[in-house]
Amino acid sequence: MAKIETKDNNPKILALSASHMVNDTFQAIIPTLAPYFVEKFAISTTMIGMGTVAQQLPSILQIFIGRIADKKNLKYWMIFAPLVTSIVLSCLSIAPFYSLVILMIFISGISSAVFHSIAPVCCGKLGNNHLGRSMSIFMVGGEIGRVLGPLMVISALSFLTMQQLPWLMVIGFAATAIFFVLLRDIPFVPTELEEGNHPIELKDAIRKITPVMLVICGILFTRNFLITGMSSYLTLFQTQRGINLSLASISLSLMQIAGALGALLGGTLSDFFGRRKMLLFGYLLTPIATILFVKSPIGLSFVFLMILGFTNISMYPILMIIVQEQFPEFRAFALGIFQTANFIFYSIDVTIMGKVSNQYGISTAYMMGALIMLIGTPLLLLVPRKKP
Repeated sequence: MAKIETKDNNPKILALSASHMVNDTFQAIIPTLAPYFVEKFAISTTMIGMGTVAQQLPSILQIFIGRIADKKNLKYWMIFAPLVTSIVLSCLSIAPFYSLVILMIFISGISSAVFHSIAPVCCGKLGNNHLGRSMSIFMVGGEIGRVLGPLMVISALSFLTMQQLPWLMVIGFAATAIFFVLLRDIPFVPTELEEGNHPIELKDAIRKITPVMLVICGILFTRNFLITGMSSYLTLFQTQRGINLSLASISLSLMQIAGALGALLGGTLSDFFGRRKMLLFGYLLTPIATILFVKSPIGLSFVFLMILGFTNISMYPILMIIVQEQFPEFRAFALGIFQTANFIFYSIDVTIMGKVSNQYGISTAYMMGALIMLIGTPLLLLVPRKKP
């Protein structure tokens, strides 16, 4: 694994995490403005769902962006991608028709895909021998961003109108200026040009990556049922239990905060205890916490909600670490495949969870997700160990 030798990489790792936070803060504007779009354009919830599709669809491009990033220095693409995201999404409220909103969301999805294809690789190289720690710090930025996005919009609307929300892009410009100063001198060498690495043909890369990626895909499929179900239907589930909307929204925030802590500690602890052991910890504790969350009294359920948020989200950076460790010679391409696969299985799992919730109830869908995750536990035995 190539290292980026600097006197102290921590400020740059923190800068990448902060850049991740800015990008995902603006991405979180989209669901926050959903009620405004419904009222302004008189659209259905199905059309609101099209916004989610437009946001996630460019994830497919990460395979191709990753392939390019292994061959070319795309450092400046990474630095300026959050700025594009902030400009486009801060202007959503002034779009005159909903089809333009969808187009703007799609453009933000492309800039986000560019960022997520390059930044994790750069952060992993900065981490040197502490890949788990560096990836955890990077991932926690995104989790914090998802918490801050709605708060940013609500706070802005206390002194701005909807038509004035484009002023939020000032945050993106200011942040990007800071990130440019902090990150422009990173000697980011494309993976294939690093010392000891040789260009690898696409067909050879695919042949090499397939066995490991099949295992990772199985893990993503069985894990994503609960993560999609909780993120998509938690507020509705809580209101159906008799909790008011404000407290139900707080439930989602609590889970996200616990998830941010899980993202921070998951990779770090895996540096000491091993990747497979930490995945096993998450795979066993998450479904148990889910079952207890569904079955326990409302007050106690908040404790189990935070536990399952911590354990489930903690696994994602560990999986990203495994991909980078197994394929250091084309890590950006490998991460692109991983994140594209995650998008595909996320879409499949959220669709299944939605159909089960409509037919049998959200609690039944959560129990099904817990059972599927337990069934998927043997897949962890196939996870390759860290390369020497």
